[in-house]
Amino acid sequence: WGLWVSSRMFVTESDSLFFNYSAGKGIVYYIFDLPNQSLAYDNTTKTHSVQFAHGIIVGFEHYWTDHLRSNFIAGLSQVNNARFLKNYAAGRQNMPYDFVSTDSIGTYQTDVSFVNHRIQHFIVNLIYKPTASLEFGVEYNHAKRTTINGQQGVGKRFQISCIYRF
Repeated sequence: WGLWVSSRMFVTESDSLFFNYSAGKGIVYYIFDLPNQSLAYDNTTKTHSVQFAHGIIVGFEHYWTDHLRSNFIAGLSQVNNARFLKNYAAGRQNMPYDFVSTDSIGTYQTDVSFVNHRIQHFIVNLIYKPTASLEFGVEYNHAKRTTINGQQGVGKRFQISCIYRF
């Protein structure tokens, strides 16, 4: 099962607030930054667990001019990891397990200590659209990741994009 609610509210003629909330079992494909975690499979006991996850994104889109806009976005994604994954991860590093996802192809061998539990994002961008079919953009993304066994890390990404629509 799954739930997806989203909305956009214009605060001026062009500027808007927006949000998206998703929650459910086996739906991480639709939740920002939680790929491959819909279904966990324990190869030892031959059992599986469909995992519950939820995520929220809140943002503000501001038009500086008719051709220049920015987005300011905050997001949180979290998965309630299967109990057997938590048991494997408790105090362990490099504990291999089989991982199967309903939203990707194949089975992956990986280290259970790297399974995501929570990801927080803060994103800001600047997009220039000189014509209806051409966009140039720059974006900065600051993310904090917490794994299933409590390890934390920070990721910082800067990207440049160009989109041409035919």
